[in-house]
Amino acid sequence: MKSRYRIEWSWPLLIAYSLLLAYWMLWGYGRTRLLEYSYNIIPLATIRHYIPIHSMEALINIAGNIGVFLPFGVLIPLAIQAGFAKTIAYFLPGILLLELIQLITRRGSLDVDDVILNTIGVMIGYGLLRTIGYIWRRADR
Repeated sequence: MKSRYRIEWSWPLLIAYSLLLAYWMLWGYGRTRLLEYSYNIIPLATIRHYIPIHSMEALINIAGNIGVFLPFGVLIPLAIQAGFAKTIAYFLPGILLLELIQLITRRGSLDVDDVILNTIGVMIGYGLLRTIGYIWRRADR
């Protein structure tokens, strides 16, 4: 009964949040079309500019790219009843597609560091889900 309940509300939330995030990444916050293609395919090249964090821009970039993707670490495993590896396997094609759309439409940049930070966010969200589940199971004993 519990898993059926989780599936019932997790799918609509996952779809809605995915659409909201796509909006934010392509049109939100006053995004306009860049004149040139923007990309970074060298891991940690962008992150190195922000660590250590000495400005609000750096904090927003690092924390934002992690925090905004936490819900996927909760919603994906609930929606598809997946473990850690399957959650990441479902997440990665989606974020790579979104990064490619940003590049092609020039409404942002394709940045491998964003993918790394976004995936860390999913991992943290998954860890929080597992921790909360563990606490609830312990409380039911």
